[in-house]
Amino acid sequence: MNYYAIIIGAFIVVGLIITAFGWRAFQRGKATAQWPSVSGEISAARLASDENDLLPDIRFSYSIDSNHHEGRVEFPPGTMPMPGFASNQLEKYPLGSKVTVYYNPQRPDQATLEPGRANDDWLVLATGIGFTAIGLLAMFFSG
Repeated sequence: MNYYAIIIGAFIVVGLIITAFGWRAFQRGKATAQWPSVSGEISAARLASDENDLLPDIRFSYSIDSNHHEGRVEFPPGTMPMPGFASNQLEKYPLGSKVTVYYNPQRPDQATLEPGRANDDWLVLATGIGFTAIGLLAMFFSG
């Protein structure tokens, strides 16, 4: 069994999966920048109930065509916030404050307070491309 080939193959497959995930996040961010907006309100803003969770629980409400919707500020999977992150977010979105809500016109229940690409979306995409390139280079130059 050629373990080198298995490792190179795994590198390429993992790189392609990360690239696909990064591309999807990149495109989703691009789409949210085009969503229409409505006025909304922060309906809940508190520290998470789990003392080990440093992410705050921030919820917002908004109405579209007389239909009431609730949303939640979502943080990317794997977000590892620094101490003080939650309090900064709670200061940014205090309970009862008015906010602009950007919603998906095809599915008004999908909404965000911060449209567009996240600052690190490019990093996921670049990491995936890097893994794939390293695997392909290793495959071609392995002899």
